[in-house]
Amino acid sequence: MHATSLKYIGAALLFMVVSSIGPWAMGPIMAKGTVGGELYYSAIYFYLHFQYNGWFTFAVLGLLFWFLERNQIDFNRHWAMRAFWLLALACLLAYALSVLWTKPADWVYAIGYVSVAMQLAGLLYLAKVVRQVWAETVLLLKPWVRALVGMALFFFVLKLALQTASAFPYVADLAYKLRYFIIGYLHLSLLGFVSLFMLGFLLQQGLYRLGRYGGVGLALFLAGFFATELMLFGQGTLLWLGLTALPSFNWLMFWASVPMPLGLGLFFLGQRGLKVSRVRGGVMICMI
Repeated sequence: MHATSLKYIGAALLFMVVSSIGPWAMGPIMAKGTVGGELYYSAIYFYLHFQYNGWFTFAVLGLLFWFLERNQIDFNRHWAMRAFWLLALACLLAYALSVLWTKPADWVYAIGYVSVAMQLAGLLYLAKVVRQVWAETVLLLKPWVRALVGMALFFFVLKLALQTASAFPYVADLAYKLRYFIIGYLHLSLLGFVSLFMLGFLLQQGLYRLGRYGGVGLALFLAGFFATELMLFGQGTLLWLGLTALPSFNWLMFWASVPMPLGLGLFFLGQRGLKVSRVRGGVMICMI
């Protein structure tokens, strides 16, 4: 019943294990006194790549297909598996995109271009699956969940678009020199794609509830997310164009970030008294 979703989740767990090679490699690299060198940052990017583009991405997609299978929503499994293999192989090859800033040999660029083509093909098959089931699926989703999942899918497409742009040497070098773009990309992937989808999934499954102030909390969280993304990419763009950088940027980022923990605090206040108990065939939520 859950054959497709289990494949995605299995790949996610595998990529999580693979990503650990990066931190394990840091010991020998630091012992050699090469902190701050190309090998040092390549190990960091190895970890981040397989965490964000492997573990996180495939786990979210696995939950998406689990939901479809759980609710017996018919989708084209052939398209879903084509997307799986294209995205999984592309994830392995796409690490080449993370080291283009080192100006490697031409064959590394070629691997990066192939990974981008495979990712776009995988995205096309995923889009076909989502389009096929969207009308039926959206009827099952709660109002807030529709918005959260819709935004998450949008940021997933945007994430792949930015990763595609990094295949161009100029963009790869620019991202390395201006770390604001890298931080903005990571925040977009984790907060915009993964976190929003997970919040929507937990709300839909009844494991979380909005509560009295939940809607306000989510609105504050989204406001903080959009504000910090705007500032990160905005600061990077100003420096790229040679214009005056935003003054007191760290303080501005701090105040722009404040709505996120406040919003999550209001959201989690609504979870007080939420008791989860197991029943046959699913989860029963009791309010106490």
